[in-house]
Amino acid sequence: MMRMMSTRGLTLRTGSLMLVALYAGCVGDVTVINIETSGGMMSGSMAGSAATGGQVTAGVTAGVNAGVSAGAEPPMGAIMPPPGGAEACTPGQKIDTCTVCGPDTRYIMPTNDPECEPVDCSELNRFFTEVGEDGAETCMEEVGERVGGTCYRMGYCHTTSNTACMLGETVSYGTIYPGCGRITGCDSTSSPSISQTPQDGLCHGFGRCEAMGGPCDVPATCAGFENAAGGQQQTFCDANEMACKVGVSASNIQSLSEISCLTYCASASKTCTRAWSSNGGCNEGSQIDCNVAQGQVICECS
Repeated sequence: MMRMMSTRGLTLRTGSLMLVALYAGCVGDVTVINIETSGGMMSGSMAGSAATGGQVTAGVTAGVNAGVSAGAEPPMGAIMPPPGGAEACTPGQKIDTCTVCGPDTRYIMPTNDPECEPVDCSELNRFFTEVGEDGAETCMEEVGERVGGTCYRMGYCHTTSNTACMLGETVSYGTIYPGCGRITGCDSTSSPSISQTPQDGLCHGFGRCEAMGGPCDVPATCAGFENAAGGQQQTFCDANEMACKVGVSASNIQSLSEISCLTYCASASKTCTRAWSSNGGCNEGSQIDCNVAQGQVICECS
């Protein structure tokens, strides 16, 4: 048979299970504690602890301390004296670290204890890169956040990130489009470095970044032409998934009189696939061999 008693926010069920409910004492917020009992006797070596005159005898936390190695988090369990009257403890009285006297003179755990030092959760922070279908790289940061409260168990504060922290919201640290900047170091717990090309800055050798960090107004398949033929800007004509088509004027390259597409594509670390003669820009003439040198040519480089 089970009886229910209620007093000042406390509900106690006698028999095989006792539940200490929320209690707001004078030392901080209180967390609900579930206590298993058997035959009316409390589990744990502290069931026989006694206190007189409002003072708790030594060894209040001995049951939890037993077997806990230095620096490790304590095991599950609760520290509670047997039911008693006013002599056991005074409701709201601080008993020990993260332990206060509840309304029925049973020990309960507050959410916070001023003795507990907050755990730094930044050691959980990590960075990783996500690449979009358009080639844009975004450095993402996963942030470590503290769980509510500083108390871990009655008698113990949170001391490590294993129990005191959790991974919180993932946020964007920055995005770079091909040709409009670079991200380095976004693969560790250290802060990454991000360099962004300003809006209207040169990208792919002949394009412009539409905003800070891009995107570039020419396709990513044209990446690498920033340094082609000494870095002299040429004319973007077209691009597909495999190659970039560029109108090249030899006069823009160290005052050369002629240049072949074989040479121009190689200067961008690419291979010439097709070439055309030209009378300027992207005005395509007849198709020629990649090794034919002319004053103006249109080169398809892959």
